[in-house]
Amino acid sequence: MDRPATGTMTGPQGAPPAAPGTGLPDALTALLDTVAFDHTAGTVTVGGRVHTFDQPQHARAVLRNALYEDWHAGMVPAPESARPQGAPRGGGALERALIDAVPHRRTRATATVTGPAPSGSATDPAAEAVVVEHQGVRLCVPRSAVTGPDLAPGASVLVDVPAVRPWLSPGFLLVHGSAGGARRGGAGLVRVYVHLRAPEEAEPVWGTVLGALEGLGIPYQAKVLSHRRHYPRRDALVVYLGDAHADAAATVAGAVDRCRGGGPAIGEETSVFAARLAPGVALAREPADPRPGWRGLSFGQHRAGAVADGLIAHSHAPETGSRAAAVRAAMVRAGISPSAPERNLRPGGGA
Repeated sequence: MDRPATGTMTGPQGAPPAAPGTGLPDALTALLDTVAFDHTAGTVTVGGRVHTFDQPQHARAVLRNALYEDWHAGMVPAPESARPQGAPRGGGALERALIDAVPHRRTRATATVTGPAPSGSATDPAAEAVVVEHQGVRLCVPRSAVTGPDLAPGASVLVDVPAVRPWLSPGFLLVHGSAGGARRGGAGLVRVYVHLRAPEEAEPVWGTVLGALEGLGIPYQAKVLSHRRHYPRRDALVVYLGDAHADAAATVAGAVDRCRGGGPAIGEETSVFAARLAPGVALAREPADPRPGWRGLSFGQHRAGAVADGLIAHSHAPETGSRAAAVRAAMVRAGISPSAPERNLRPGGGA
């Protein structure tokens, strides 16, 4: 059953049914029993695929990656003979088409003034220029591209910068909205996942989703797979929204729905960890886990890691309880709401 979009995601409305006695969603509980361990042989089976590990301490990382690929992203591995060597490179026809589909070219970004530009560094010698720092990178920009009354070193200003950022996120094309990137609130960012089955449909869906968001005039950022061999994925297109604009997730779902008449490439699957908004569209919160080694993980990696911890613990001591109980305990330790894994636990421990 599809679940409606909600802005705050803090209430119980729309939560998936929980399996009796486990406190976990039915779909997640059912999948737990499909994972098979053989510690003697050094294998773990997920989704029918056998994954190997050389040392016992490697089992968790192997299992986490397998759960991420199968339960979250829905990745389909290419045959060994079809796998190119080395990291994928950008700049191909697909990436160019995706860049052309972006409805805007500039965005507003917050930067810090570091000082005046050196003499002769401006493109127009007669133009005044300043040096600013944005995301650790120093830029020399014309004064006309800077908004702010104070240009003293250390001052915070808004700067007009390119909206398209190829390969800032490996394998993806990243774009910031013309009104700026998504702004983190107290609850962090909301992410909206779109399932695309084939690269041929990426450009029209990407352009339609971005156009719909631009029509709202809100800050956001979005990314889309820019390499053909990475398709299909349930997170082929991801939109990031600040908490104040979380309701725009419904706009994304509507834009995807308008594209469905064009062919079968728009998928209907969603991550088992995310809240299904519509066929192929799901929503989730940014992880909030301060533990060392857990900060900075993506949503899918974080949820898969927590489930892997629970399954590994149970595999070593199955007599202590059920798999579901072990996974539930691991999710609570990770700050995840067990009954709604797309959400985080509140500081006080409630979902």
